[in-house]
Amino acid sequence: MGTPACPTACGLAGQPCCATGCSPTLVCTAGTCRCGDADGDSYTSNFCGGTDCDDGNAAVHPGAMELCGNMLDDDCTGGDQLCPPSCMDLDGDGYGTGATCLGPDCNDSNPTQTGVEVCDGVDNDCDSLADEGVATSCVDYASCATVALCGSCPTAPAETCGDGRDNDCDMMVDEGCSDPCGVPAISFAPRAMAPFFGQVRAAAGVDGVVRVVRSGGHFAYDPVANSWALGPPVPSDHTFGDANVAVAVAEPGRLFVFPSNDGATPRNELAIFTTSSGSWSWSATVDSAHRGGAAALIGGEAIFLGAWAGGVSGTPIDLVDGYVTAMGTWRSRARIPGPAEGTQGIPGYAVVGGSVYLLGGFNESPGLPTARVSRYDAATDAWSARAALPTPRSAPGAFARGTIIYVLGGFTGSRHLDDVVAYDTVADRHCVMSIRLPTPMSSFGVATVGSRVFLVGGDGDGGGLSSTIEVL
Repeated sequence: MGTPACPTACGLAGQPCCATGCSPTLVCTAGTCRCGDADGDSYTSNFCGGTDCDDGNAAVHPGAMELCGNMLDDDCTGGDQLCPPSCMDLDGDGYGTGATCLGPDCNDSNPTQTGVEVCDGVDNDCDSLADEGVATSCVDYASCATVALCGSCPTAPAETCGDGRDNDCDMMVDEGCSDPCGVPAISFAPRAMAPFFGQVRAAAGVDGVVRVVRSGGHFAYDPVANSWALGPPVPSDHTFGDANVAVAVAEPGRLFVFPSNDGATPRNELAIFTTSSGSWSWSATVDSAHRGGAAALIGGEAIFLGAWAGGVSGTPIDLVDGYVTAMGTWRSRARIPGPAEGTQGIPGYAVVGGSVYLLGGFNESPGLPTARVSRYDAATDAWSARAALPTPRSAPGAFARGTIIYVLGGFTGSRHLDDVVAYDTVADRHCVMSIRLPTPMSSFGVATVGSRVFLVGGDGDGGGLSSTIEVL
């Protein structure tokens, strides 16, 4: 008997086994091709009803761990799983969560807030500050304020002579400028603000300190420390009322202020402050209070010149009185020549070579500022008229360097001035300098400490001033 012929259909799942076996992934079991486990992972191929989607790879089968990005359906769930991005960055600025991010993002909804501060005017690191630690501290030469800028700072501009501004923000005005008047140039530098506002005339330098006495009290400015402090108060029965009428002179160790008030009544006596004891005392009385006049210390004598017996609306006087500081006695000096209305109330005043110069001031009648300049020679006890100022003014400031008197600002009756007039006492000639005061002003104190000159307080077009300005 012969070998039976092979069935016509064989080798596939559920079919008889062929002589050559079964199709791949099938095994011949009891003469029938059945699903097998070709890769030995205990799962039969899905080609023959099993669940193994790759029976040639033992790592691929249902329940296997799916590995993203390997192009395999490791767990036979329908394909390779997409891997999450290596940097989760919602705002596209490169900062976020993940190994390839530039860094963590403090605000992933705002691309300008990355968590790293850069100089762009924005709070990049979410700390409510912009450009901290990365901007450069620079000077804004328009305002002289300190500002934070990105990149390099602007170059300081050159000082513009004659504009009265600190163009290069070095706390000096018009420094290094020559002046067409042919006199030594000056400039101005701001110092610490004073603890008071408004008019000051009783100011003088004593033992290295600027002392100011006015209606608000006694104040002391230390030029070395650039700071103000309260001085020992004046006793309550000696006040100084209108700060524009009291004047002051000083010698080493003592400040002389004249006149004071007892309430509204002028006291015709000097208030004397002694620096060693920090105490006040009073001189013998004199015939007139000299309110709003001028003062100078020449040869150990405090000389008080003219103005009013009462306030600015009081009786004009032409008296000149000298207080011999070593003796504590008064003596009369030559009266101011001319009518009483010409006694130059609230003038600028300065001493050159033993002579007191009164510059400008206010005439009670007809009630207008004057351009008058008068010279009083203390040695000869004689007066002389000098060349008038270019512009009438009351309450200017004045100080002398050598034979030149610098007349600063003043009030015209309608506006404050910011000009500087150089008066050559030898040539008897005035010249308006190119430099200007930092602000139009009048009724400010002028005090000299050594070779340094300070302007304190005063009035301006906007009201009372609290500035301290050094003249350089």
